[in-house]
Amino acid sequence: MPGFTQIPNDEVFDDPLWTASPFTKGQAYIDLYRLAVFKKSCVEKRGAIIDLEPGQIGYSMDTIARRWKWSYGKAKRFLKQLEKKGKIEMQKTSISTTITLAHFVENGKQLENKRQTNGKQRENKRSPINIDKNDNIEKIDNMILHSAAKAPQLINIFGEEFKSYTDTEYHASFGKDRKILKSLENQYGRDDVIAGIKYFFQVYIRKDRFSRKNPNVGMLQTVWNGMVASAKDESRHQREIENWVNE
Repeated sequence: MPGFTQIPNDEVFDDPLWTASPFTKGQAYIDLYRLAVFKKSCVEKRGAIIDLEPGQIGYSMDTIARRWKWSYGKAKRFLKQLEKKGKIEMQKTSISTTITLAHFVENGKQLENKRQTNGKQRENKRSPINIDKNDNIEKIDNMILHSAAKAPQLINIFGEEFKSYTDTEYHASFGKDRKILKSLENQYGRDDVIAGIKYFFQVYIRKDRFSRKNPNVGMLQTVWNGMVASAKDESRHQREIENWVNE
């Protein structure tokens, strides 16, 4: 049946229930529409500006796999299947992979994304930084700064949690600490690192004497795997209690 369905993001896709369990394939396909930008935008990857058109997704495959609670290989195979079926196109460069939805709807009109992106894909392979010579670079810089203002830097989030725990300011080693947090972000994704920082100060550090002695960014990196194991144990224990109560 032709047409499209409007779904409120905050009531459905941003509800913790949406990402509570590993995604089904159908849920993953729908989620791509949630992740796509709805207007012209851009993202910064490895110092390069990547332009995004409506219906394109700027998240890395690794980030998407973690969001869906899938392995990297499973996510890659699924996206390949969608591409073969003509549902999406994947534009690969030396810097990133941009996913384009073939049937994206903008303002009630379906975009001809597949035809529109064929030329762009060839151009992107020659030049990963998709910036037209006539683009207003100052405008793009302002977009990046505005985005950064909306999303606090990880070092600032760490500092806030440190102050909340110790009641003192965190004196960061900005070069080293930023590098560590960036490495964690590249490996696990921004949302997971933020959750890890909060778990470190609000839960883990209170029961781990070793990390409590020197709660800095380097310590966060050192105990990261231990925190993940601890969180999994707590989650499993909570589920066992809930199952016991509901019997």
